[in-house]
Amino acid sequence: MIPPHLIKTSSGFDGGNFQVLLAVTKKLNYSFEIDASNIGTGSYRNGTWTGMTGSVYYKKADLCILNSASLERHDILDFVYIASDHIEFGTRLPSIYIKWQTVVYPFTTELWGLLGCCFVGTAILLHLELHLRSEFNNYYCTNSGLLITYKIMMDQSSELKGFSEKFKIFLGLWMLCYLVIGSAYKSDLVSFFSTQAEEEVPEDFDQLDLHQEYSIVFNYLGGTSYNYFNKSRDGVATHILPRVISFERDPGKCILEAVLNSKTVCISFHTPLKTVIARNVSLPGIAESIVLISRPIRSFSTGFAFQKKSVLTDDFAGLVGRLRDAGMPGKWRENIYAYFMHRGKLWIKSKNSKLLYQTLVRIWEERKRPKLHKE
Repeated sequence: MIPPHLIKTSSGFDGGNFQVLLAVTKKLNYSFEIDASNIGTGSYRNGTWTGMTGSVYYKKADLCILNSASLERHDILDFVYIASDHIEFGTRLPSIYIKWQTVVYPFTTELWGLLGCCFVGTAILLHLELHLRSEFNNYYCTNSGLLITYKIMMDQSSELKGFSEKFKIFLGLWMLCYLVIGSAYKSDLVSFFSTQAEEEVPEDFDQLDLHQEYSIVFNYLGGTSYNYFNKSRDGVATHILPRVISFERDPGKCILEAVLNSKTVCISFHTPLKTVIARNVSLPGIAESIVLISRPIRSFSTGFAFQKKSVLTDDFAGLVGRLRDAGMPGKWRENIYAYFMHRGKLWIKSKNSKLLYQTLVRIWEERKRPKLHKE
């Protein structure tokens, strides 16, 4: 089973490509039987083709319901194009944080320096004013000078005992200046705290190549994506496979590895990833996902595969072309996504007590709660 192309439900088989097959065979008055025992599209190993490609090539089956038109397969099979699919990766959405520098952003460095000088100067003037009055000792003068200056800057009340009337007027004017400056600072500070940032995460394969701290889980569907990375001469693609920590056939387990573990990505094709996300990684149950999908690295043509020079190829090509022009394959795929999303909503609304559900909820809630980020 490779969702959304071929799935098994309580009522039987379904899927985007299955519906195309059903429509074509009905028009041609053909019957068919599905062998779901093959795993993946297949690859060439030790002189033998495996998976669905091998079944068709060695004439164990008349057609393959899903295959990609890679260079190697073009020489041994006939293809009928249905749609394109592309290789991408999914990872957990970046966490929201607030930089610690936010507390100093409202003012420029020069203004902070001027405020510091004013603080020191005011404290010295207070110390001298009190020291001129012999009834106060040196420790009291220094401590009072610093404390009164600090309280004025913090908009706190302070007793002005022991000061001349002229100096009290000076302190009153200085208190008014700090009140204006403090109001401006707090107003801008609220604005900066309201502007939240996100941690840096890779959004394409070039960035993933630079983020060496990220682990890679590879969704091995049978050969196409693996062969691309294994045989590619592109610098970025050649760096991917050596970093893979595990190969996972189930796209659901692959993407959950990327979501449940920080700094982890799952590489797969777009269509199975979208199906999994619709099924149980959309929180809080509407259409909001906790998965970031990257930009693709490579696209492949996908569709039916037949034995070379098969009598079925031309008939299928004509009818599939009409369905494709009418947009039916895309509509049937969207129906499968909607089916899985409906199941996912029921799963979430049931407030499942399973650890997976609780973990996904915790990740979602943590993402909504900004953290202080230290660089």
